[in-house]
Amino acid sequence: MLIRTNTLSVDQRTKLQAELQSKIGKFDAAKTQIDTVGQTTGNSSFNPHSWR
Repeated sequence: MLIRTNTLSVDQRTKLQAELQSKIGKFDAAKTQIDTVGQTTGNSSFNPHSWR
């Protein structure tokens, strides 16, 4: 699952994770990854035409 948001504070991220867990179940911490990317990287990551 991929979730794209604005930059979140630690508190906002914690609240989001808690809300998602209450809706869809517990996350596996070993498989959870949180990244912050810049606009150029973010745009190319979500543009299937840039995947090669």
